[in-house]
Amino acid sequence: MKVLIILRSSNSGHSIELVYKRICDQLNISGINASIYTLKSNSFFPIRDIIKLNKTDADIYHISGDVNFIATFLLKKNIILTIHDIGRYLELSGLKKILYKWYWISLPISFSKYIFSSSEHTQKRIKMHFSFNQKKILHVPVCSGLDIKTTTKKDSKVFKILHIGTSANKNLTNVIRSLSNINCTLIIVGKILPKDSDLLEKHHIDFKNYINISNKKIISLYQDANLLTFPSFHEGFGLPIIEAQMAGTPVITSKISPMKEVSGNAAHLVDPNSVSDIRNGILKIIDSSALQNKMREEGLKNTERYSVKIVTVKHIELYRKTLEKFI
Repeated sequence: MKVLIILRSSNSGHSIELVYKRICDQLNISGINASIYTLKSNSFFPIRDIIKLNKTDADIYHISGDVNFIATFLLKKNIILTIHDIGRYLELSGLKKILYKWYWISLPISFSKYIFSSSEHTQKRIKMHFSFNQKKILHVPVCSGLDIKTTTKKDSKVFKILHIGTSANKNLTNVIRSLSNINCTLIIVGKILPKDSDLLEKHHIDFKNYINISNKKIISLYQDANLLTFPSFHEGFGLPIIEAQMAGTPVITSKISPMKEVSGNAAHLVDPNSVSDIRNGILKIIDSSALQNKMREEGLKNTERYSVKIVTVKHIELYRKTLEKFI
């Protein structure tokens, strides 16, 4: 079996790319001839990439890197499409929403044999908002793209709270508000928006900020942190939850889907709209080393569900199902 995994251009992002590089490596270890094709263009109609892809020879073309529209232009191919999230579509309105629905989701779905969603929550939302043969959408979990080792020894001098992501859905604003007068250092990964910068100053929050950091550095941040705050308003999956748990770091996340399912009853769940709920959760964890240890143990157990081997086995199972159905 020859599988070609198609990802977005290298300067578009990296989290998805890291995930599928690990899956691709594991596929080859498992005896599947797998390779990755990275688009050379960021455009919505990358003609050179389309021509080149149509000249390639593979049994399955797995579009996995948020470039769904490519499915429409792969002629007579066995296509699997992974849709990680439709949050962006739901936030749009008017003509933009119509065009996005048609070009980015509806047409690609119609040209694909199967649709993979990384969470059951995304699977349900796709079914709710789009019309198609719903038997062809399957929940296929993902793994972390990072090889994170567990660290149980944490620096007890300063309580370090790690927050990954600064876009509106990541809810940094409420996290900052919740930390007023709490003795800690907030580690923020991502470009801080002006309003959040003002809040950090207003509440006298001790913080450090990292942008465009290496994989080695992000792993060290996970390992050094005493707590990850991830009370997002919405996510397609929520990889930082798993990555923090891999590092042995307790997690606070939202008590909404998919975060509550992904965390596997091993995180402290909060209402992302409630500053007081987030604050109380943080204080509860800071004040109890026993709770921290329990969350580390349960978090590590939860990550077993998302190991690269288990995730790869699921992919192979469905790749074979695709070929059996369409040969």
